Amino acid sequence: MTRGGRGEDDNEVDSWVKKESEWEEAGDGEEEAGDGEEDDYSDETEYDDDEESSDEDDDYFSMENRDVRFASEEKWESQIMEQMKFSVSTADPFGIMTIWKGSLHVDGPCQSLDPNLISMNNFMPQLPLRRKKKNNEEPCRRAIQVFGLTVSSPDNAIQEIYGMFAFRDIRNSQERNFIFEYPRDRPFTLKPGSDKVQPLIQPPRGIYAIGPVVMEYHLMIKGQEEQEDRVLVDGYSIYCPSLYEELERFHWHIDTGHCGAIDLKMAAVPNAVLATVEIEVIRLGGTHYDSLAIVVALSMIKGMYLVFDGKVSVGKLLPFTVCINRRMHLKLFVYGYSSSQIGHGDCSPDGVVTDYDNDGFFLEGDDVYYDVLNFIPQFGTYKKMSHNLEDMDVSVTVAWSSLY
Repeated sequence: MTRGGRGEDDNEVDSWVKKESEWEEAGDGEEEAGDGEEDDYSDETEYDDDEESSDEDDDYFSMENRDVRFASEEKWESQIMEQMKFSVSTADPFGIMTIWKGSLHVDGPCQSLDPNLISMNNFMPQLPLRRKKKNNEEPCRRAIQVFGLTVSSPDNAIQEIYGMFAFRDIRNSQERNFIFEYPRDRPFTLKPGSDKVQPLIQPPRGIYAIGPVVMEYHLMIKGQEEQEDRVLVDGYSIYCPSLYEELERFHWHIDTGHCGAIDLKMAAVPNAVLATVEIEVIRLGGTHYDSLAIVVALSMIKGMYLVFDGKVSVGKLLPFTVCINRRMHLKLFVYGYSSSQIGHGDCSPDGVVTDYDNDGFFLEGDDVYYDVLNFIPQFGTYKKMSHNLEDMDVSVTVAWSSLY
């Protein structure tokens, strides 16, 4: 199916654009007293007493009426979609908790992609900028969060995968936001019985999902010699999240006609803010518990995914980012275990965390200690300590920011 626009009611959108203009001219974007709707955080997890905040304002991300705030962007997006002609991938619901599943349309081979395809210079009119936007203090209308990538290949043996999977958004079409990037001399290893590429790379600035987004993928299966390498998938897809914005969570199957296929688990996150998370091992008291598994739980999409799993020493792990709806909260599961458990019959081939089709089923037992930490989107930087991991003390620091 070829699509060029969402067919919105232009008069209604124009009305909201006018209201947005009046709102900007009236002040700096703060709600006036008695203006109506207030945010209700009563059902969200409170902060612990041991949290440490930065000197920045202890305040929630600002968010007035979504239609008013994003009206100009919505009108611009509709106009751009009318200019672009591309095939729209379709999806169907499945499962008890609705997940949308379909095959992603491949628009061409990876090497044929023009990086200027979604350059802002190609779009008229230009994306409107809100005059009264507070720097680093607002959610964006929509972001993409990727939480799973699985590989289907003809072999049931150890496989070494290299190449890249990246997103390009309209902030800078020349810059790739990688979720997978491994060179041939340092490939990603899939163990027998495993099909999950985890943990994925989390783009440091998030994936901005206003207007069109391009997915670019070129994955290879390494052979003994380079001439024996095989193409797993190769191509690119034009994707417009606004066409699916009410559908939240997706499983996209990608098959480019080569020797395998991949499946991408992702979600379009409305009212998105960016959390940059840093894990630090403060104390490692013994040799029995020497490994960590860090799992992110996203309440909006009812999904959980692994961001770290391996042996640790005292010090900081590489930071990672998560895009979440600013009305939701970020939940982190921190597991402490022994590296000797890897390969145990009750564990997944890649570690102590088991991931089934519905996501989020994790092993807990006498030899696995865990703690759960919750963070609510607020300005600034916040730290919490985990003291429930037997021989380890771990701190988690979350810095909140905008995706702009």
